[in-house]
Amino acid sequence: MAYEIVNPSENGDVLAHTEADWITDFDYSVFGEVKFLVEENIGKDKRESVIFLEYEYSEGESLEFGVKIVQEAAGDLPPEPDDDPFTIEVYEIGATSAKVKTTPLDMELTYTSQLMTKADFEYQVGDVDNAQQWLRETFEYMAYSYGMTFYDFMKAFLISGVEDYPYTGLLPETEHIVFAVGLDYECNFTTEFYIGANFFTMEFTLTDLSFTMDVVPEARTAFVVTTPSDMTANYVVFPIMQSDCAGLSDEDIIQSIIDAYSMFIEVYVVYGINERNFTGLEPDTDYYALAFGFEPSAFMYTSNLHKEPFTTLNTGDPTKVTFDISADRISAYFADITVKPSDASVFYLYNVIQKSLYESYGGDKDALQRYSDELIDELYQDYVGYGYTWEEIVEQFYVAGETTFTAECLVPETEYYVWAATCDEQGVFLSEPALVPFVTEQHVPSDAYVPGIVDEYFDGYEIAEYNPLYGGYQGMVVVPIVYEPNDSAVDWCVSVFQGDVVAMYGEDDVFLSTLESSQWGQNIVGIPTFALMYDQPYTVTTIAVDEDGNYGEMYHQVYTMTKDGVAPPENVDYYFNQFMPYSGYPEELKRVMPKIMCHKEDKPDCVADTSESLDMGELPPIGKDSSGKIIKADLF
Repeated sequence: MAYEIVNPSENGDVLAHTEADWITDFDYSVFGEVKFLVEENIGKDKRESVIFLEYEYSEGESLEFGVKIVQEAAGDLPPEPDDDPFTIEVYEIGATSAKVKTTPLDMELTYTSQLMTKADFEYQVGDVDNAQQWLRETFEYMAYSYGMTFYDFMKAFLISGVEDYPYTGLLPETEHIVFAVGLDYECNFTTEFYIGANFFTMEFTLTDLSFTMDVVPEARTAFVVTTPSDMTANYVVFPIMQSDCAGLSDEDIIQSIIDAYSMFIEVYVVYGINERNFTGLEPDTDYYALAFGFEPSAFMYTSNLHKEPFTTLNTGDPTKVTFDISADRISAYFADITVKPSDASVFYLYNVIQKSLYESYGGDKDALQRYSDELIDELYQDYVGYGYTWEEIVEQFYVAGETTFTAECLVPETEYYVWAATCDEQGVFLSEPALVPFVTEQHVPSDAYVPGIVDEYFDGYEIAEYNPLYGGYQGMVVVPIVYEPNDSAVDWCVSVFQGDVVAMYGEDDVFLSTLESSQWGQNIVGIPTFALMYDQPYTVTTIAVDEDGNYGEMYHQVYTMTKDGVAPPENVDYYFNQFMPYSGYPEELKRVMPKIMCHKEDKPDCVADTSESLDMGELPPIGKDSSGKIIKADLF
C-alpha cells in the first residue's frame, strides 16, 4: 500500500491495523509504503477486510483512511502440475530469520532440505556436480561428532513428508539459497539436486528496547534488578568500570563486551525481569551496570546501550571479622562445609586440615600460616614460569562472602579442623584464625561393586587409517574400559594410573586418589576410552556407590598393552559410539542439530581437516605429585 503525507510533521508515525487475522506482519521500513503478509486462502469463498492506515503526530488529531482488501478463494481447482521433486516456499523473511516450507512430490521420499548463504554455497560446494561429495563429507563429520555410524546418522537425520522449518541466526541483507535433495541412507542421490529459492534477508535495524535498572552496591558485589520495556526481548547485563569506558562510544562499549565474551555471551542472555548479583568488583570504584538487547541466534546486538552508574562501598576492618563455620552431612569420606564471615567485603583464606597435621605444624596461628603459605607456594612454583606473580596465585585462594563446599577424599574416623582467617594480598593473616572441629564417620562397607574390564584395545595408527576421523591417537594405544556393575551399584567412577600403584602405595591411598581424581556419572557416559602407551603397566581402578551413598570395595587390575594384542580397527566403532553422549538418540540429534548451515565469515568449514594428527602431549611421570596425589592417565 502506497501513501503520501502532505506537509509531514517531524515526529509523525504511520501505523496500520486490521481486524483480519489472515493479514499480518506490517512493515513500515520504507517511507511511503506499507507492506503486509496475506495468508493463503485455502477455502472455497473469497474473503475481504479493511486495512486502516493512521498518521499520528503531536500537533493535532491523527489522520486515518481505510483500504478494502479482497482475496479470491482457491476453490476446488487442482494444483498446477509440477514435475520438480520439491516445492520450496520461503516466507516471513526478516533480517536474521526466515521460514522455509519444503514439500516433496513423493511424500515417502527421504531427503534433506538446507538453507545457506549464497557465498557459503559457492565457497563450500562450488558447483552442483560437487554437491554429493560435499554432503557425504559433511555428514561423515556430523556422524562422527555424534558418535554414530554413518548409516545410523543418516537414518536419524533424513526427513520425509512436509517440513516447515523456522531458520534463525541468518545474516542481514544477505543472499541465501534453499536446496533439497532426495537421499538414501548411504548418501546416494535419489532425486536431482534441487535449488528451490534465492532470497535476500532484510536490513537490520535496532529495536526501541529500553531498560530500568535498580542497583544495590556492596564493597565487592552489586545486586542489580533489570526491567526491560519488552518482556519477551533477549538481552544481556554486565558490569564495567567507568574508567574502562573513557573515550568510547556506546557502540564501542557494546562491541568490546561482545568481543570479550565471544561465544560465551550466549550463556548470559536473559529475558523478562532479571535479578543478578555482580561479584568480584573492586571496592570504592565507579561502575556502570550495562544492558543491551542481544539476539544469540544472529550473534548481534539489537538495541541501544543502557548505562546505570553506581559506586561500590569501602571494605570493612579485616582485623575485626569473625566467622560462623559449620560442617554438615559428615560421612566417612566427605563433609559439607559452610564458612560465613561477619563482613562480606573482606577477603579470607579457608581450608580443611587433619588435626594431627595441624598439631605437627605447631597447633597455633603461626602453624596455619605456614601451612597456608606452603599450599600457595606449591602452586606458585608450578606457574611462576608462566609469568604469574605471588599475588595472582593468592588471588586464586582467597574469597569474600559466604562459601559453601564439600570437603572430599577425607580419611574415615579422623579428626579434622575447618579453619578461616582474613588475609591481605600476600596471603598474610590479618585476623585470628577460626577453627571448628569435626570427625569423619566410620567406613560402612557396601556390596556395590563394578569391575572395569579391558576386553580389547586398538592401535592409534590402525584406527586412523581405518577412519581418518579417528586420527589424533597415532603412536598411542586406545583402551576402552567396559563396566560390569552388580545390582547394588547405582553410580561409579574409573581412574587409570601409570604403574602398579596398589603395590607401590597401598590400597587405602589408591582408594582415596581414585575418589579424588575421578568424575562420577560414568554410568551415563557409557564406555570411557583412554589413550595410553604401549608396553607400560597401568592400574585400572573403579569404585561403585550404593543408593545410600556408601562406597563398595575398589576393583583394581594391572594391564599392559602390547602391539601383538591389538584388536581389529573396525571394532573401535562400537566403543566410540557408546562413549558419545548422543549415541542412540536420533530425536535428540534432530533437535540439537537438524541443519548444516554455517557462515564462513566467522565459523570454520563444516568438514574437519584430519590431515594432521592432534598433539596428545606427554603423559605425566609415574608416581605422586608434591601434594601426595597419585598421578593418573587423562581421559581423552
